[in-house]
Amino acid sequence: MLVHCKPEQIVRLMIELFPAHSPQHVQLSGMRNGNYSLTLFDPTPQARWYTITNIRKIFDVWMSVRNKRSGDRYILRVLGKSERMHYEVTTLMYVARRLQYAVPNLVAYSKTTDNALGGAYMLQERLPGQPLHELWSELNTKQRQSAIRCLARVFKDIHEVTNTCAGVISILNTAHDIKVDLIRVEPFPISPHPTATLATPQTPRDLLLSLCEQQRGYAIARGGPTFPHIWHGFTIMINKMHALGLLPDDQPFHLHNPSLSPHTLLLTIVDDSTVSVSGILSWSDAVFAPKFVSTLAPWDAAVRFWDVIAADAEERELLRYMLNFYDIVGGDYGRGEERREYVLARRMWRVLVEGVRSGGDVGVAEGVLREFEGLLPMRD
Repeated sequence: MLVHCKPEQIVRLMIELFPAHSPQHVQLSGMRNGNYSLTLFDPTPQARWYTITNIRKIFDVWMSVRNKRSGDRYILRVLGKSERMHYEVTTLMYVARRLQYAVPNLVAYSKTTDNALGGAYMLQERLPGQPLHELWSELNTKQRQSAIRCLARVFKDIHEVTNTCAGVISILNTAHDIKVDLIRVEPFPISPHPTATLATPQTPRDLLLSLCEQQRGYAIARGGPTFPHIWHGFTIMINKMHALGLLPDDQPFHLHNPSLSPHTLLLTIVDDSTVSVSGILSWSDAVFAPKFVSTLAPWDAAVRFWDVIAADAEERELLRYMLNFYDIVGGDYGRGEERREYVLARRMWRVLVEGVRSGGDVGVAEGVLREFEGLLPMRD
């Protein structure tokens, strides 16, 4: 959860972190959802009027423009809750090592209130490039096709990172663990205050059934509605999918980044026909999940890329984009994952991980069960 704070608090924090600077060296250039764009300019001593620098200014020599510095650019994330911060830091370290894409480089962070903001924050170097949702309208046809190919490589590269355990990347991992890719994973945090225990290898079916039982137990412990029909129905659904071979026991768990979206994928224009990926901004929700969760395409509603891509495209252009995508990921990517059972399983997954917190969640869960019943009768 991101929160807002006053500009003067942000300036004070930057001076705390960079004491050689003054408030006039800090420029706040934008804010979005608790993320603040900052530029920190180098402090320069007051020069006498007859210095070379001022002579150049007087005569408007072009060299004075060349010597100007643009400053160091940062993103300040102001966090309402700090419990998961160390997990995000560890995840950033892991994906920076494991994948070829630039991720935010962490400059400083704090989960205490002992700072100018009075709360948790993360200061990251700002990555180059523009979010896809901002850049797409500026691209020509060839650049858009190049962007789709870039997107396909991102989806494929993330999906190909696997683990025998499911869950979140553990804060118990050391730099050496990350370097040699012996990564440890913790179970999905069902309660608000999980303990840092380690996950053990299991099958996709066992994971899903375990999440059902954990959510059932957590609902009982809270003392509110327990929704037994939902967890019972999900249990039957999981077992039926396993019996049909849709949840193979030999499948590993795949890296999945739910935060990947047109707002977090950064692109840079290379030339008139090419763009490149310059970075991926957010990894705070990255997990190892079953294959059907990780196998996504740009037209899946969960990632919202098609909202941007299809906004001004004709049907034949969308078909070409889909062919461009599969040219990169290969025909085996997502084979069978478009089956309706998997679409429903992805909706079920969100309830299994996040629980039933509202009437809307109840509606989603019951809708999944009704539609699955229409595909495969769920009587015991």
